Amino acid sequence: KVDSTVLINGEIIQADYFISAIHPSITLEMTDTKLLRKSYRTRINEIEETMSVFSIYISLKPGRFEYLNYNYYHFNNSTVWSVPNYNPKKWPQEFLFLTLPSSNSKKYAETATAMTYMDYEEVRKWEKSGIGKRGNDYEEFKKQKAEILISQIDNQFPGFRSSINNYYTSTPLSMQAYTGTKHGSMYGILHDANEPLKTRVSPKTKIPNLFLSGQNVNIHGVLGVTVSAVLTCTELLGMENLLKKINDA
Repeated sequence: KVDSTVLINGEIIQADYFISAIHPSITLEMTDTKLLRKSYRTRINEIEETMSVFSIYISLKPGRFEYLNYNYYHFNNSTVWSVPNYNPKKWPQEFLFLTLPSSNSKKYAETATAMTYMDYEEVRKWEKSGIGKRGNDYEEFKKQKAEILISQIDNQFPGFRSSINNYYTSTPLSMQAYTGTKHGSMYGILHDANEPLKTRVSPKTKIPNLFLSGQNVNIHGVLGVTVSAVLTCTELLGMENLLKKINDA
């Protein structure tokens, strides 16, 4: 069983039970035990991941771009479900755009954020480098992608580009580094409704006091993660006991 876990600062945490809500592959990398079979590790590591994301965080010039009190989703064509399988030469095929109002005026936006799908393969060649040490070619890659995305936004909202003060970007590598998701996937494991057992990850492991939770165990989203948490807790508290506590709350 797991006796303790060591934090990055050297602090040792001891407990009777451990619940990991990070990606199962990352959890497995932290364990060295024969209780977890090689076939189990291989299956978890080979499950396909969901798409990652490229984001721009934009500071706007005061009083230049009006605040939008809604999220704006744009698709270049009607095949919305195939967008994640995009052709890099035709990127991006869609984007989400949103703004936040100025603290001085609710009429104008102070900041804006744009997000669009990005395949991890586009940044894989820099995966061995560290944060802030990925090189000039990586910075140029981000700038090039940002300018393409900004142009698409400007097509939908003429004058947007001239309203930009400055911007920062993030890629699948940023997602991977800061959220701990494999390949920076937005929703973790790609679950398949047609083959649910193939992509199913049980909250219970062969290590008796180690349990899994989060979007990779059940399905992603607020509801999915909530259900995953309940499934994990039932392994410790029992289904009937836990449901009674929930119903009585």
